Amino acid sequence: NLLEQKLDDIVLSSEKEISIKKNKSLKIIRDKILGNFLLGEVINTAMNWNNEIKEEIKKEKEKVLISKYLEKIDNNENSIQKIVEIISDPFGNVLFNKILGILDSSPPDNELINHLSNVLKNISDSDFVNLFDKHKIILDIIDNLTIQGLTILKDHKNWPSIEPEEGRTALGRSIVTPWSMGFAKEYAISKNMDIGNKNIINSINYSVINLIGNGLMIGLIKGGKDRAEITDIGIQLIEYLK
Repeated sequence: NLLEQKLDDIVLSSEKEISIKKNKSLKIIRDKILGNFLLGEVINTAMNWNNEIKEEIKKEKEKVLISKYLEKIDNNENSIQKIVEIISDPFGNVLFNKILGILDSSPPDNELINHLSNVLKNISDSDFVNLFDKHKIILDIIDNLTIQGLTILKDHKNWPSIEPEEGRTALGRSIVTPWSMGFAKEYAISKNMDIGNKNIINSINYSVINLIGNGLMIGLIKGGKDRAEITDIGIQLIEYLK
């Protein structure tokens, strides 16, 4: 099968990305830099080079996504048929290309590819025509999240309690003063991360703020403790990540 042959032995890594860029760089040096040319030609060459690199990396990432998707299906023939169905259907095609767009907007990342291959599997297994609006909304939310944010959301059953911030206020049980940094520190500790590294803590904090802003995570006073809780829309979203 031609599609299966094309998907054989596909691996995308930082080394692959570097290789693509290196080969293109050498071609420019050989063909252009060592010769005489005008500034306009330099600009055109650089832009063409950028477009070629972007297209090659995009194709490699898409191949790895499909390959990862195929790994998740026991019956390869059935999985290929589902890919054909979703791509050839007008509604499915929009959803499929939205997934590719999310993939294309980030550097090669195995964690993101794993998340999106799960999303693709769940959408292709569903009645994606009648569920189009729901799928589209979920994909739009995913597009707004960081890769780390998706991972934190999926790990919601392991979220730690939060040390109350000084001056913390609440409206009923809902914490209304900032609490994301407290969560970031406790989450880092629970994952044996270096809490002395400000970059790590800030990265988690930004992802949590992003999750809160997209309505996926809230802070509550529960059982006398401050806790982060996943929202109903968050629960719906992680069903796509399983």
